[in-house]
Amino acid sequence: MQRRYWFYILFLFTLHSGTHTKTADGKLSMYYGSAGVMAMLVSVITLVIAAGSLREEDSFKLFPRLGLGLAIISMGCWIGTYAMGVYIL
Repeated sequence: MQRRYWFYILFLFTLHSGTHTKTADGKLSMYYGSAGVMAMLVSVITLVIAAGSLREEDSFKLFPRLGLGLAIISMGCWIGTYAMGVYIL
């Protein structure tokens, strides 16, 4: 039950960040950038854990592959976001 509250808090923070980013004209504080870097680091850790779960023998093979695929997509999105921010803007 307590996890649901953390999800709502994270959702509201994300919603607030998105609306604040749109109105700030690209000039946000360093806290928003550090939150993005931390999220990118978490996606790297998730990628490592997902790659390690492929070696488990007692699991249904769909879920480790699905986790690895989603981790790769997440990592690609973060790399794309930072590349666009550095090279385009």
